Amino acid sequence: MIGASLLSLVYIGFSFVAAFYSSALKGAPQGELPGLIATHVLGPYTAIAAHIAVILACLTTVIALSAVFAEFLHEDICRDQISYGWSLFVTLVITFFVSTLNFTGIAYFLQPILQVCYPALIVLCIVNILYKLCHFTWIKLPVF
Repeated sequence: MIGASLLSLVYIGFSFVAAFYSSALKGAPQGELPGLIATHVLGPYTAIAAHIAVILACLTTVIALSAVFAEFLHEDICRDQISYGWSLFVTLVITFFVSTLNFTGIAYFLQPILQVCYPALIVLCIVNILYKLCHFTWIKLPVF
């Protein structure tokens, strides 16, 4: 919870700064926005600390997602037929090949999928919270 909170604060802070300096960032490639924001706000020398924060934020996200996907692959898809180590290896190989697409290629590939899935996932999260808090039982209908 502490790590997730701190990571959330970093991303929320970058969002506010990006909104404040949006006019200076027009025409910049999406993959370079965090670095440009840090350089613009902090200057060329102190931006190194912000670059390190972005790298660590991305690294923590990658580690968590790789571990979760490897566990899912190990337990749910392969039904414990392959070891967790091999599941993690397969996950990292897939991740390597996806990373060669760069940010723009990944965004181009995921955009249509996310436009369909994000609204449903947001509604699913809301109705699950309502289920836990208020025993709301209509979960499938709002998600569909």
